[in-house]
Amino acid sequence: MPLLVLPEPVTAGTVPDTRTLTAGTGLSGGGDLSADRTIDLDNTAVTPGSYTSTNLTVDAQGRITSASNGSGGTVTSVGAGTGLSGGTITTTGTISLANTAVTPASYTNANLTVDAQGRITSASNGSATLADGDKGDVTVSSSGTVWTIDNNVVSDAKLRQSAALSLVGRNVNSIGNVADITATNLSDAVLREGGSVIAFGTVATNGITNNAVTDTKLRQAAALSVIGRSLNSTGNVADIAASAASDAVLRESGSVLSFGTIATGGIAANAVTDAKLRQSAALTVVGRSANSTGDVADIAAGTEYHVLRRVSNALGFGMLDPQYLTSVAARVYNSSATVTIANATYTALPWDAENYDTTTFHDNSTNNSRLTIPSGHGGKYLFTGQVAFDANATGIREIKLVVDGGTSFAFSSSAAFSAHYLILNIAAIYFFNAGMYIELYAYQSSGGTLKWNMGGTAGFQLAYLGK
Repeated sequence: MPLLVLPEPVTAGTVPDTRTLTAGTGLSGGGDLSADRTIDLDNTAVTPGSYTSTNLTVDAQGRITSASNGSGGTVTSVGAGTGLSGGTITTTGTISLANTAVTPASYTNANLTVDAQGRITSASNGSATLADGDKGDVTVSSSGTVWTIDNNVVSDAKLRQSAALSLVGRNVNSIGNVADITATNLSDAVLREGGSVIAFGTVATNGITNNAVTDTKLRQAAALSVIGRSLNSTGNVADIAASAASDAVLRESGSVLSFGTIATGGIAANAVTDAKLRQSAALTVVGRSANSTGDVADIAAGTEYHVLRRVSNALGFGMLDPQYLTSVAARVYNSSATVTIANATYTALPWDAENYDTTTFHDNSTNNSRLTIPSGHGGKYLFTGQVAFDANATGIREIKLVVDGGTSFAFSSSAAFSAHYLILNIAAIYFFNAGMYIELYAYQSSGGTLKWNMGGTAGFQLAYLGK
């Protein structure tokens, strides 16, 4: 029979005619390639046909080279064994699996009986629950519905194996299956939570309990040193050392922390008390007496009643030069020459102008009849006053000093005078506390109103004498 046919002639010049197609083992045909060639599968010695219980011979190419019918077996009958029916069979027949006493059906929580051939020989529905009680490593409760693993029964060997250098846990911030949490070999890492993940790594600040790092847990420090950051930048700490026997203190200076002396800026205002200052000599003050920058020293008072004052270019104790004393005094007057007072009535005279007022004794508009002693200026005062009544021959003329609108303590009076206006003067020394005031009152009995500031000569004044 044909095995291979070349469908198209080989074109001369494509494959040389000198080439040949040779039939191998079990094949025939072939030849040179000057024309189409056919390869056939060789016939063998086997007679084509059907064989029973065949005896075969096959060559190396897988071809059947001989075949003959074989003879039948020696079995003459087949019997039905245990659990089977239908035997004995000597020619043809059917052997079947014998029925058991089990009723064909579906069973729940079945109770079963199985024979030696593995057949179910009896079946019945069983109980839906397992009886409560300890079943070994598991305890059954709630009528068989709750199975609880006993404490401490899951040993290391019962757990699944873990990766090297690992723990079993849930490292992400969600509920789910556990997994290995591994550490890198030779990393000195610790297991900690950071960024909502549990992993091996270094301990963050929040992972250390306050006050947990004791002195002995810190690395050792150099002699006479503290641990800190001396530079004005963020970075690692280091030892800040002090020189032995230097009496230095730790302070910031020039944007650097170091041991040294305290600069002025390092002392809080009002922090140096009297007791902290060095002791002074008797009857002295501490200061700089010379007119130059330098260290302070004691400035001593050596004579009774001397005061500290500057003379030329030096501070020292001595007597005051009167020309440099600042007076505490006031003089007020009325700017109108036509002001009058009523007949037969003591009247506090108003003053609407000032010649001088060193310490705000007077106000030109509010309560302007008063000279009031300011806070911090209580003491002895000299008071003087002058009133010029218009010429009139009738009655008398009087003036007096009145304290706080009530107490009179000095008087001056005269009969009327018609030839010229009448001038009355008054003077007195009195001790006043701060807040007290004094007024100059005038009286006339001319029978009508009368001018009291003739020629603009009336005035009222005080001068501080001391404590």
